[in-house]
Amino acid sequence: MMYKTQIFDTAIKESGYIADKFKYTDKSREVRKVDGQIPIVKIRIINGVKKHITEYKRVRWDASGKCFSQRSNVRFRKWDLDVRGVYARTQQDHQSFCNRVIL
Repeated sequence: MMYKTQIFDTAIKESGYIADKFKYTDKSREVRKVDGQIPIVKIRIINGVKKHITEYKRVRWDASGKCFSQRSNVRFRKWDLDVRGVYARTQQDHQSFCNRVIL
């Protein structure tokens, strides 16, 4: 199932990632692929002192929220997006809103 931009954007923001570019399907304008970045905290020793430095890894997500390396097909399951969960929550919120309006 393919999702709209709003659902992908919400899932990316909730996860703390950065979206750089959205690629869409031709007719329905649903998200086909997203290019983005993931923050990775690395420990560096500078002048004998440990410092935490944030670096960004470039990745892409497919239409179902699965994460891959930017330039190869290496899968990063750790950074998959919970797109289905966000979609279910938005549908549930929409249903509860409609029920309140009817009552």
